[in-house]
Amino acid sequence: MSTTWTLVSDFARARLYREGKNGLLDLLGTRENALDRRGSPEAGDPAHDHFARELGLLLARGVADGHCDRVVLVAPPTIIGGIRRHLTPARRACAIESWPVDLGGAPGSDIEATLLETGPPS
Repeated sequence: MSTTWTLVSDFARARLYREGKNGLLDLLGTRENALDRRGSPEAGDPAHDHFARELGLLLARGVADGHCDRVVLVAPPTIIGGIRRHLTPARRACAIESWPVDLGGAPGSDIEATLLETGPPS
């Protein structure tokens, strides 16, 4: 049985979910971008690149350790691109979907409702 992780991120924080029983989402954890003090989405910002690298490594470890075999990325396009840059081609192939929207600042219940009820944001 395949296990899908869904990473919801913005430039300041990330939330990692796993498909749970009965289609519900289990929150596996959150991560804050400790280097980003401004919260601004400036292109090429080293703090944002570092955060994307950290998230990419987290996902790669999850796949390598057998905790998941599929990943959905829900984030602004620059975060998705940064994460993908830090994944090997084999790990990149596990990222089955990318939803280029910014839900990272939304309350957890809103994120879960969006992911469960409406499917991929358009």
